[in-house]
Amino acid sequence: MTPDGRRVVSASYDQTLKVWELDTGRGLATLEGHTGPVRSCAVTPDGRRVVSASNDQTLKVWELDTGRELATLEGHTGKVRSCAVTPDGRRVVSASDDQTLKIWELDTGRLLTTLEGPTWSVESCTVTPDGRRVVASGDTLEVRDIETGRVLTRLEGHTDLMRGCAITPDGHRMVSASYDTTLKVWDLDTGRVLTRLEGHTAKVRSCAVAPDGGRVISASEDQTLKVWDLDRCARRRSDDAIPST
Repeated sequence: MTPDGRRVVSASYDQTLKVWELDTGRGLATLEGHTGPVRSCAVTPDGRRVVSASNDQTLKVWELDTGRELATLEGHTGKVRSCAVTPDGRRVVSASDDQTLKIWELDTGRLLTTLEGPTWSVESCTVTPDGRRVVASGDTLEVRDIETGRVLTRLEGHTDLMRGCAITPDGHRMVSASYDTTLKVWDLDTGRVLTRLEGHTAKVRSCAVAPDGGRVISASEDQTLKVWDLDRCARRRSDDAIPST
């Protein structure tokens, strides 16, 4: 979603992105250029550009108002599964099947650094609100220093692949979505599991935290979306399962 809340950008296996008017549902533009499924997209904080990640091993930067392709970021040797823009809008982080995270300069498309180390395909990535840490998910969760690439914390507790994660606006909590049908809420500073969210009956593929930080929305292969009360979670022990609302 754009920062002004007026438009939504969707990424599709049909190799395109689409821009939609949120109030009316009207399609505004189709962004074409990738040669493989588009797995993820992220709008810049100023709402002017969108970055896309594709199975064609590239990222692309687009001008949102015109749909014009501004740049192609090449360097991964596997499918690019996820991308995230830093809060200052200066850098893009990408996650790939090639077992790396890459950090790019958005304005120039220049590759700044490659973070190596995971022995698993990196399924998703997200950046903390202060822009200092990046979280990568896959077989496990790794919190890394975005400048040095140093692993700060490894978060373990799920029993299957983690396809997505989301961080609360205050940067203190993180929610992970897993193929084990659950979500977990973590204290990002200590790495401690705060609680688990149970209710889905199939793989959980994605999650997002509401702007107020009070709720999380999850999407599952059980063909449902669920909304969870994170404030209620904060009052429970880690061994308590929280039902959805």
